[in-house]
Amino acid sequence: MRKIMLFLLMIILMTNISYANAGPWIYEGAPVLNPVPYENNNVEVLNEQIEFNINRKDLGIAHVNVNYRMKNTSDKREKINMCFPFVGRGIHLKNKFAKITYNGVEIDSEIKVLKNLQFDHEEGLKGKAIYKDTFNKNLSFSDIIDELNNTKEAYEDLSENAIYAILFKVKMEPKVENTLNISYVQKSGRSRTDSKSSYTYNRFDYYYFLEPASYWKSFNDLNIKIIAPRGTDISNSSLTLEKEKKIYIGNFKRLPKENFTFEVVSLKDTKGYFGFKEMVLTIIMFFLIGKIFVSIKRKKGR
Repeated sequence: MRKIMLFLLMIILMTNISYANAGPWIYEGAPVLNPVPYENNNVEVLNEQIEFNINRKDLGIAHVNVNYRMKNTSDKREKINMCFPFVGRGIHLKNKFAKITYNGVEIDSEIKVLKNLQFDHEEGLKGKAIYKDTFNKNLSFSDIIDELNNTKEAYEDLSENAIYAILFKVKMEPKVENTLNISYVQKSGRSRTDSKSSYTYNRFDYYYFLEPASYWKSFNDLNIKIIAPRGTDISNSSLTLEKEKKIYIGNFKRLPKENFTFEVVSLKDTKGYFGFKEMVLTIIMFFLIGKIFVSIKRKKGR
């Protein structure tokens, strides 16, 4: 009986062992940039709504839906050339194209690879490590647009660290409100620096760059919504969010100066978290220890 209890106790204790030789590791997440015009325009963005729906089976994947209400403020019809830049690593590779609809109708698009630009996932610059060469890193959005205008390389296949641009055109009648919708699957950065196990990621960083939105003539309301699975928390958000159960909401009357970044934390995998599983294991452990001491005491009393 005593040997069986000791064996069970060893199994319980081993469930929380972390192997030091694996070591903590941070994997830098790639940014997704706001879809924008790459030429002068008279378009006012009335509202932008961003929704992140975090995958409950893989917290490093989010289904993202971005919806714009916009209006041509001029007295003439305008044809707007637009681009949606992204890093190959940032869009889920099984979902090679973002779905783009304009006024409810899916529109055609093409992809260009910006062959002179790369993303470095080891830089630790919170998604800003887009560079042209080792001496020209952390490029601004205007640098990306310049590179877009200078390249004619067509898309062939997605490479994880390459920079791409989805190009499309929309027509806007004067003074008429229009709706643009873009949906895609975004991959996050990953970290296990304070994970219970050095083999398990427990933090997932998402970067959504708002800087390109300033290229519109004007920008009004921004609404953000994050749907988080049970057993998670949203932390280190660059913008103020209100929590309603497992939904996090941010409403802004003007375009924030900061880019939007946030972190999804798996509570059960984080050191210091004492959840239901940990409570049950602790009760069982103390119960077995008590049984062992009682058994030993009885044998001594014989």
